[in-house]
Amino acid sequence: MTTLIVTSSAHGSTREIAERVAEVLRTSQAVPTVVEDVKGAAAWLATADAVIVAAPVYTGSLAAGAVVPGVVAAVAALAALQVFVLNPLAAAPGDRGLGRIYADLSAAGQLGVPFVLSAVILAAGLGVAAILWFLTWRREEVDPLAVLALGLASLVAASPAYFMASFGPGMALADTYGIGGGDHSPWAWPIYVVSVLALAGLVAVVVLLLRGPAGGLGAPRRRA
Repeated sequence: MTTLIVTSSAHGSTREIAERVAEVLRTSQAVPTVVEDVKGAAAWLATADAVIVAAPVYTGSLAAGAVVPGVVAAVAALAALQVFVLNPLAAAPGDRGLGRIYADLSAAGQLGVPFVLSAVILAAGLGVAAILWFLTWRREEVDPLAVLALGLASLVAASPAYFMASFGPGMALADTYGIGGGDHSPWAWPIYVVSVLALAGLVAVVVLLLRGPAGGLGAPRRRA
């Protein structure tokens, strides 16, 4: 049995070394089985290199198609809960339940357009999450990093979107109960924190996109 040992160095990749050894064995009329073994090793190394290159792209796809849309949807759900449930309960004086609070708002003529507009703005967050998922998993030609950047930008925009969505209901509570129109519940803070973190992530992703294919990530996916 013939044993072949291949050592890699900084002068070339393991695939290149294996191909060179196979060529040497061919020219020196080495044992055919050894040549076939080396050719098989070269094919295996080529597959391993492809997996290593594809791993960051898959990671970007996973982040763009699963993690970020999930966070966008969660932020939209938290914002809706804050605007329509948590903040009214925290803002209303006394031990009023949610039904009593909305009855007071209706009696004061404060229900209507502000709450409808808030619902539309917050529902748009779920729409953005669905679009991000669709672009990642249903459109193969779209760069997952570009989708990831779009998702992070959406999370950055979550703070101003929440402010717009909460302004009308907050003023309605203020006019009804004679209180301040700002947040009375602390559950708006996670939205602001997520926006700040998303801004940092967006900067990093934009840098990778500017590097393009040379960075190993910013390349569109192609169907096999």
